[in-house]
Amino acid sequence: MIGSPDFSLVCGPQSCALRQPALILSFAVVRAALAEKPAMDLAVEADKPIDEILSDREFEVFRSIASGKTVSQIAEQLRLRVKTVSTYRSRILEKMGMKTNAELTHYAVRNNLVD
Repeated sequence: MIGSPDFSLVCGPQSCALRQPALILSFAVVRAALAEKPAMDLAVEADKPIDEILSDREFEVFRSIASGKTVSQIAEQLRLRVKTVSTYRSRILEKMGMKTNAELTHYAVRNNLVD
């Protein structure tokens, strides 16, 4: 058990729970809250250039998506699995606060990031 006067983290053989007087949060709730933290941190870095926000590989995938290539075409070009490229795409969208390839393309064109 890890804790402070305000809360404690109690772990059993298969799960953990954050306990606070009159309140019990499941591990899934705690994990979901922590998963959102990087996106919140990104808001502080909104003034950074995109090549500092994305990894080199993410930037490469971003430019390929923005130029109109499909996930399958990008996977073949970079010799990656389609699932891996899809994961990169999801991370890019999350980091940039966007939801669609069209938004990525619009951003890339507006900022002269594609040929």
